[in-house]
Amino acid sequence: MSYDYDALVDKVYDFRRRALDLDEGHGKGEEESSKMELLQGAMETFETLSQRCPMTPLLWIQYGTTAFDFCQELAKANDSSDSLTTSNSLETETQILQLGLEEFPGSLLMRLRQIHVLKKQEQLMSELSQPQGQELMTTLEQAIAHVGRGSYSCETAEAELVVSLLYEPLATIYVTTPGKAAKASNLLLVQQATRPLPSEDLLSFFKKLRRDHNLPQSEETDDVTIETGRRLVAKYYYGALQLPQLETTLQALLHQQRLLPPWELLTQNESDDDYDEFWTFLLKPDPTTMVGMGYGNNELAQSFVQYANELASFRAPAMENDSVSPLQLTQEINDLAVSIYERAVAECPTAELVWTSYLNHMENLARKLSQQNESNKDVTTNEILRTSPSRLQAISRRACRNCPYSLLLAQRRVELQGFLAHSNFIVLEPDNLLDEIVQPALGSKFLPEETASCTLYSTILRVVQQRILTLLVSTEPAIASFDIPLDPSKQHKGQKAQGPKNPIPDDVMTEIQDLAEDWMELCSSIDLALVKERTKHATAARSILAQQRAQSLQHVIQPLMRISSSHENEQRSDVLDDDEAFVVLQKAAKFQNPAHPDTQLNYVREHFLRTSISAPLSSPAEIPIRLCHVRYLFQRAVSLSGSGSSVPVLPFQRDFSTAFHALAFEWTQFERQFGSPESQSRAHKTIQRKLEKFDTTSLPTHRSYTNSINATRAEANIVVEASHATKVLASLPATQSHSAEKPHKPKDGSVTETTKDGNSSEHNPNASAKQQPGEREKAVVKVGNLEYPAHEFTVRVFRLAETVNDMDLVETFQNSQKCGRLVHARILRDKNGKSKGWGLVQFEERESVEKALGLDDNVGIHERTIKVQRSHMAAVPGIVPPGHHRVKPKGEGKATKRNLKRKAERTEPERQVQAKEAGTDSPKSSAKASVLNLVPRGVAKGPSKRLALDPVHKKKV
Repeated sequence: MSYDYDALVDKVYDFRRRALDLDEGHGKGEEESSKMELLQGAMETFETLSQRCPMTPLLWIQYGTTAFDFCQELAKANDSSDSLTTSNSLETETQILQLGLEEFPGSLLMRLRQIHVLKKQEQLMSELSQPQGQELMTTLEQAIAHVGRGSYSCETAEAELVVSLLYEPLATIYVTTPGKAAKASNLLLVQQATRPLPSEDLLSFFKKLRRDHNLPQSEETDDVTIETGRRLVAKYYYGALQLPQLETTLQALLHQQRLLPPWELLTQNESDDDYDEFWTFLLKPDPTTMVGMGYGNNELAQSFVQYANELASFRAPAMENDSVSPLQLTQEINDLAVSIYERAVAECPTAELVWTSYLNHMENLARKLSQQNESNKDVTTNEILRTSPSRLQAISRRACRNCPYSLLLAQRRVELQGFLAHSNFIVLEPDNLLDEIVQPALGSKFLPEETASCTLYSTILRVVQQRILTLLVSTEPAIASFDIPLDPSKQHKGQKAQGPKNPIPDDVMTEIQDLAEDWMELCSSIDLALVKERTKHATAARSILAQQRAQSLQHVIQPLMRISSSHENEQRSDVLDDDEAFVVLQKAAKFQNPAHPDTQLNYVREHFLRTSISAPLSSPAEIPIRLCHVRYLFQRAVSLSGSGSSVPVLPFQRDFSTAFHALAFEWTQFERQFGSPESQSRAHKTIQRKLEKFDTTSLPTHRSYTNSINATRAEANIVVEASHATKVLASLPATQSHSAEKPHKPKDGSVTETTKDGNSSEHNPNASAKQQPGEREKAVVKVGNLEYPAHEFTVRVFRLAETVNDMDLVETFQNSQKCGRLVHARILRDKNGKSKGWGLVQFEERESVEKALGLDDNVGIHERTIKVQRSHMAAVPGIVPPGHHRVKPKGEGKATKRNLKRKAERTEPERQVQAKEAGTDSPKSSAKASVLNLVPRGVAKGPSKRLALDPVHKKKV
């Protein structure tokens, strides 16, 4: 995460609690004039929360209440506090609640709060003798449409509140509004009677309502309507679906997790329209409050999903005595699943399971609508089905906002855009996929850094390519879709006999060409974005995406460009070269170092295929040369492949052990087919040397690899050693033929011994230098392409805010998180004193480092979560454990070896003099003892000049 959610919520509660203490006169040292500053601080924090982190229903309600209090304090400061100002403040709170209801339309708590605020506002408007609008009536209608259709059902407290606070007030408004009396006696009565809501007092309420407003009574009609509705609800909702059992399970889980509001405060004060006691209790700034905070766990989410699936899969049987048709009843119950999902989202907004199931349900509805459109059926009258495409887009946006850490939901949102485009609901814009979905998701820093960019970028390219293929087959009636299997032999015969049936229309071809050009631009933009990341995972992602790009170029984009160019009868400048795919694949093999085996293997396969099929031959002798090229590429691929721990494995890649096994197997098969016994032996030795460098903890099948390679290698060694022994024995005299049977001593210093059973075993004297089981494994910190030993007592903390200082690190790691005692902690700053966003923390014990590493992405400082990694630098430069202040131990570096060499050259003349005095032959040396040979640095050594003296004039000649 990039922001600390808990810290922001605690900060909001702190501001609101201090402001409330000032109202009650309990402020400790707070001045009366600082209340507006406290409310302003709470408003700013709420704004940060709403933009950066997921908001919950209760937070939206508190946001609106804080905005109301702030407007009131601002009016007091300007001496303009009156009823009109209060009405405007309530309007501000209503607008904020409306924003929250766009995120959680199925929250009963937010619906009741909005109605409560609107009632207060209408009361003030009546006192000011201003005309009242129909906002309250519209709000009640929307509330019934979202939470009054049965999502809060049976005899629960929520269902009773739906009846008493939604249906009955709306019926009263209908009766008092001109032209709405018929709706009050018909529509609401039928809706409430045919839904799983309490209906014991329904008849008495409508009788009293009509009597109070002098409306005609229709008792027989009402009795029949209510009795028919009760029978229908009991038969299907309570009988076939068993809603009471499902609702009881939900109520038990909500009560267990302390997520139920104190509804009894509302049900006990039915005569009080304000319900101030309920809202005062709920809006109290208490950090331990669970109600409306979205803390529903996966068990509760699973119960909601099961509840919704039961409703979505219901099919009503055909019954003669029912007043409602089976199709209508089925549609009504299926639509109730959407209300259950919205209720689940309000209780579990951060549960990935709920959003995934909700998106699948809405996608099925959109697919059903698409099938109806293709079959030219009449336009459906069902609102949910008709608006399913727009609902699907809105739900996917909400899912990514409330679950910003979910890579699955971000990928699902991109794929749904492709689905809507395939169903002809929208026009696919590749740039919007990158700019409006992927870049904001990656920029939020909530997604896992290792796999997010590769997964999302690959999904974009795949969705655009699928749209191109869908458009290409849209004009071919014989092919239902591009993703179905077809027999190539039958298809080839049919095409050869008949040729293309239907030409592609111009508008479709134009869209295809635009998408192909956008696809190429996306590839360049994505590659540039990955280059800027400068991480090993970004480099691996570049390699994977380059392979994907090469395959798409070879099989889709290049053929499409050639065909479109031939149709236009002109040479297009944007037509790609046939070697473009191979060039991209060649670059992919160079991006990553050390490389993943799959990357190298794909390049070798493509090179082998191109040289054997498409490339022309200039001479027959070029055939073995090409095979030698392939052999070199195999050897290079094995050598460049890193160990299992050094190569990051991203999505769409096999694990390292399986990939390396495939690479080694194909090389050995190539050598069996086109090589000699000597080349097979060299290949097996190269693979064996590579296996010896692998980290066995990250490569669990290392032993099986070694055994399989040794078994294959032994077969080649037998042939090689036999042919070599034959040549040696033929060239030696008969008396020396037995000397070939002496034990062989390898060059690496290992000794081969022969056991009693005749088998040989090698003992390497350097084997003791390997790490023993009891030794501590030394961690390594990689900086660029260099590796440094990690400092055993220091960690690196980054992603820090500019306001973080040294004592904040001490407070977090030593006092708050109890990692252990610190030696020093410091923030790295530039020459102007500005923080670089990272620092170093040095502990007294090694165990403290392990505790600190466990805080990575789990603790926040100044409202921003931090990253913790090992460091190769100490926080205090002078306090460094022995052996950790340099890359290599003392005496083994380049400078030391260079100085020793110079010293040996300077002492060579002395050794020559000592050898002459001893009467022994001195070794030849290029160094001379003459002082005249010493030339200063930077001065070129020129030709020597001889001096001669004139005997007469004694002058130099």
